[in-house]
Amino acid sequence: MAMTTRALSAGIDAIIGVWRTEGEVLDEAGVEVVATYSGTDSYERFGPFVLHRVDVVLGGEHVEVLEMIGPWDAGRQAFPTTVFDASGGTIERSTADVDDAGTWTFRSGHGTSRGQATIQADDDGQHLRSSWQRTEDDGATWRPWMRAVHTRMSTES
Repeated sequence: MAMTTRALSAGIDAIIGVWRTEGEVLDEAGVEVVATYSGTDSYERFGPFVLHRVDVVLGGEHVEVLEMIGPWDAGRQAFPTTVFDASGGTIERSTADVDDAGTWTFRSGHGTSRGQATIQADDDGQHLRSSWQRTEDDGATWRPWMRAVHTRMSTES
């Protein structure tokens, strides 16, 4: 079923703003917390794109990332995304879609090693919850990788 313009706009509107981020990285089995991270995520409109900036401290290291989401590809029913690190290197290319409920799903990787993340806004619009999973066996087994709670600081970035 084709995504409606209204549903796309609502999904984008739900994430636009600046968010305080608190998260955890899990071990290979997806059970034990091996690192925490905190900082900010911001999402802003830029023409047909959404710019996602990440500025966190992960396990004692400062990490900055820029993700370009879009523009919407109606043929694939997805947003292409590209993630860059602060040195200008491309970390990954993936796709993202948003469903009628406003849940974002990002998919990355090729071959047997892949990852996926979901972002869901709470009903109050003041929190996002995100979780990442990964697989090393072509999707036969998905393991939790990271999870975070994002608290809205501003509706503008």
